[in-house]
Amino acid sequence: MRAGDSETISPGAIFPGIAALATFATMDVQHLMNTSRLRKLRKSANLTQREVARLVGYASQRAYSDMESGLKRPALGTALACCILFKASLHDLFPSLAGYVERDLLARARKLLAEVGETHREVTANFIAETVRRLGDATPPQ
Repeated sequence: MRAGDSETISPGAIFPGIAALATFATMDVQHLMNTSRLRKLRKSANLTQREVARLVGYASQRAYSDMESGLKRPALGTALACCILFKASLHDLFPSLAGYVERDLLARARKLLAEVGETHREVTANFIAETVRRLGDATPPQ
C-alpha cells in the first residue's frame, strides 16, 4: 500500500472482543425489555426463580435466571408454560418469539397457498388466504 492510500479495517479485526460486544449490543431490545415484565410477574406472585423454574420445567434455577435476564430465549413449550402461569399472552411476555413464529407461519402459508391454489381446493385455499391476510399480508402471491 502506498502512502496516502487508506484501507478500511474493521474494529473486530483489531480487537476481536469488539465484534462480540457489537453483537451483544444489537440483541433484541424488545426481548430484553420484556424480561423485566417476566421478573415483575414472578415477584408479584411472590415466587422465587427456583420455584418458577420447577413450574415451567427447567431443571435448575440458573436456566430460568438466564431466560428471565434475557441471556437465553425460551423454547416454545417453556414460553407457553410461562404464559399460562402468569396469565399473559406470548406477545406480552416474548414478543420476539411470537413474531418469529408468525413470520415462519406466514412464509409457509404463502408457499402452501400457491400449491393448494393449483389443485382447485377452494375451501382450503380460502382458509390459507385468510391466514396470510390475518398475519399481515394483504395480497397473497398468485
